[in-house]
Amino acid sequence: MVKAREGGPDYVYSLMTGFKDTPPADITMAKGMYYDEYFPGRQIAMPPPLQDGRVTYADGTKATLQQEARDVATFLAWAAEPKLEDRHRIGARVVIFLLAFSGVMYGVKRKNLGENPPLN
Repeated sequence: MVKAREGGPDYVYSLMTGFKDTPPADITMAKGMYYDEYFPGRQIAMPPPLQDGRVTYADGTKATLQQEARDVATFLAWAAEPKLEDRHRIGARVVIFLLAFSGVMYGVKRKNLGENPPLN
């Protein structure tokens, strides 16, 4: 879901926190639908999945709707690409290697040009 929607984790967070008990007066709700201010069309068939205080955090963090939604969005982002941090770490090492290798090759080129100047 995180990779399928524009906005990724921000969309999931907004979707989880956008449920309102009463829709604005200008919106007519279909039967069995819930109002969510961030969902396209503002009507969604999914009931609000999160509520304050439903989770107990081991470190004593207060279990607010916003905290729970942030945790869900973060988990879904990680589950979509669990190896992302490893790829970033490897990518940084490759860039450093390529920069060092380019420096060595530039030095070799300069040394070779100094010993054997090109013929004009």
